[in-house]
Amino acid sequence: MVVGVRRVIFCTAFTWLVGCSATGTHREDGVRTVDIATTEITLSDKGRDVAIKSGQRVTIKLEETPGTGYRWGLAADVPRILRLIGSRYIAPTGAQLGKPGISEWTFEALGSGDGQLYLKRSRSWESNSTGSADFEITVHVTR
Repeated sequence: MVVGVRRVIFCTAFTWLVGCSATGTHREDGVRTVDIATTEITLSDKGRDVAIKSGQRVTIKLEETPGTGYRWGLAADVPRILRLIGSRYIAPTGAQLGKPGISEWTFEALGSGDGQLYLKRSRSWESNSTGSADFEITVHVTR
């Protein structure tokens, strides 16, 4: 009985550990496949194709220093295959002046299809600033 309980606990813990540490994979064609446990997309994924399943949530995390006036925002409409769940700014830990925080954007995949997601870092009062940046990914949603 004790051996059976230990085996169940071990198998459960192992499954949880493996599932939570999954990071997704890159196929030969360069498409990043995001597993259910992996929802984080960062600036290093800029320009990539990302394959996800319908119903899955994806979080984009980009560095941001709002004290400089530069903020991330949607540069185009969200494609019909995604729904914006929310966005927020996560302040840096510690009291270091000028240290960037994280601009976090969470989307849920709907239905199936392809679409481009565009975000832009800019100052709201400037049309073209030298500190602006773009972030774009192509999202492939399957059922």
